[in-house]
Amino acid sequence: MREKQFGLQARRFDAFLGQKIRALLNGFKNRHADNLNRSDMLEQAARDCQNQAVTVRIKMFPVALWLAIFGTACGADNPKSTGGKTMNIQITSTAFADGQPIPAKYTCDGQNVSPPLKWSNAPANTKSFVLIADDPDAPAGTWVHWVLYDLPATSTELAENTPKSQQLRGGAKQGLNSWPHLGYDGPCPPRGKPHRYFFKLYALDALLDLKPGAIKSDVLKVMQNHVLAEGQLMGTYQRK
Repeated sequence: MREKQFGLQARRFDAFLGQKIRALLNGFKNRHADNLNRSDMLEQAARDCQNQAVTVRIKMFPVALWLAIFGTACGADNPKSTGGKTMNIQITSTAFADGQPIPAKYTCDGQNVSPPLKWSNAPANTKSFVLIADDPDAPAGTWVHWVLYDLPATSTELAENTPKSQQLRGGAKQGLNSWPHLGYDGPCPPRGKPHRYFFKLYALDALLDLKPGAIKSDVLKVMQNHVLAEGQLMGTYQRK
């Protein structure tokens, strides 16, 4: 009886995998930095991946299998430092305090603009900054909301509503989030429990040799052994 149930569950999972997740993973594996205009199919697959994966119960399948499927798309989030002691950057926002709810203005339920951010205590030898915003509580695994790199070493803030362009004034470049869109897209979780959103800032001892449109895993890979300091700001959002 259990074998029949497992077989049915496995077939259901395989169907879901084939229709939704494979399209997303194949898109990421075949990505190119200059391929900023993604097809409607990939965009829809990414949207479906977030919104429909909540219906799949992880307990039906071995955890190792689930992690193997989504690990490729999500990537690790702990780039190595330069080898010395990593300093802490202080990052804040006038829109919300650390650990507090993010106003709807900065989500898909509002204007969907990026929140204002400020930071301090970066090392004197910083050459650039990287900012990554993501949601580790998304049903399909960590969902990336913003990838920004080569921020000038002299910068100490980002104004509200950062333009969704390939390159910003000062030379900063923007990558693709998980939809996949260029620039920032705000919290848009399934209805239910609140999700956490981490805005992670890294001070690097170099500029990254990446074109606009890179994804999070590419940025993290190139950042290895270049992190001087880091900090994060966490906000929450819940759709009822």
